Amino acid sequence: MATPPPKQGRPGMWSAKSFATRHNHSLGPGQASKAASVANAILKKTGDEGMAIRIANSQAGGRSNVQKAAGRKLNLNG
Repeated sequence: MATPPPKQGRPGMWSAKSFATRHNHSLGPGQASKAASVANAILKKTGDEGMAIRIANSQAGGRSNVQKAAGRKLNLNG
């Protein structure tokens, strides 16, 4: 049985909008564009999506939601 073709572009390749939407909502348009470029280059070279996303987020300079949550102070006084 044949595998259906991908629905959009190449699998795992990101545009600025798709990268920001899926992997880091805090990125501005310029940062998202940079992150998508970095992620796509790393993915092409290594094939490792997780590595591509991690490095792209660090290079773009934005903070992920997980990083924001980790940086918040806990209010233990109720």
